[in-house]
Amino acid sequence: MKTSADYLAKGKVDSHFFVKPTLGSPEDRVAILEAILSGEKCFGFGSDSAPHRREKKESSSPPPGIYLPPDVSYGILVELFSQSGGDWQNRLEKFACRNAENFYRLKPTKQKIKLVKVNWQVLSETSDVPVVPFAAGETLHWRPFIS
Repeated sequence: MKTSADYLAKGKVDSHFFVKPTLGSPEDRVAILEAILSGEKCFGFGSDSAPHRREKKESSSPPPGIYLPPDVSYGILVELFSQSGGDWQNRLEKFACRNAENFYRLKPTKQKIKLVKVNWQVLSETSDVPVVPFAAGETLHWRPFIS
């Protein structure tokens, strides 16, 4: 889990990973990851994307927030769950879809996400507006396709 604290600790500041609040200590992040992977019905996925233009993020006073496209967020989630072993696909579906539907008493979605194990590179910048996405330039190993 990449956070502001990680980049500050390394002696460099990458404003594109600057968020508030941060995830805290390494121990806090381990606890969050364990909760995410637990399969418990009280934990569900939520995403908050706060894109800012490149020039604002690279200014002397960058705003907090990251741009987290759906294919990147799901690609990272799939990697986390697949590395955890066991019945990871069932736990992933619960965490990413079913737990929140049940908690909020929503009708189950009819959309399906097809997961393809393939190396792909996250764009370094969006093409229409200059925004740097989370994990820009990194290679992910699962690609989700939403239908």
